[in-house]
Amino acid sequence: MTHSKATHASIRISLAMFVGFPIVFLILAAFVGSFSDAFALALMSIICTAGIGLVVWIPVCWIVGWIVLKLGYLAFGSKTNDVADALTTEAQKTVPDPALLRYMMAAREHGMDSAAVAQNLTAAGWTADSIELASRYVN
Repeated sequence: MTHSKATHASIRISLAMFVGFPIVFLILAAFVGSFSDAFALALMSIICTAGIGLVVWIPVCWIVGWIVLKLGYLAFGSKTNDVADALTTEAQKTVPDPALLRYMMAAREHGMDSAAVAQNLTAAGWTADSIELASRYVN
């Protein structure tokens, strides 16, 4: 299940960046006077430092996005991770767990029939949906 935790973390980071970038850009535009000047300043800070400016811009965007998401959680009382949870859950519905696939393939190679494999997996705590999804990949 480490894979799903890593996917979940990646989605949370991307979501914070997606929220933080426009806010940082609007704040920068307010300080420099216009959107074109803000774009020029950000672009030149990246180009003139040979990309080192990204070491500043990326964490700033992520931190601002993270703060906004946390404030949204406090203000509206809903989990800020709902989107990440939904995306991770959807991804898990379409790709079977690798450990489940390995077990099913090994069991089939040793001559176990589908019903016995499903019964063993259910007894081990796997859901019927995940067993069915993996069965489609193995067959």
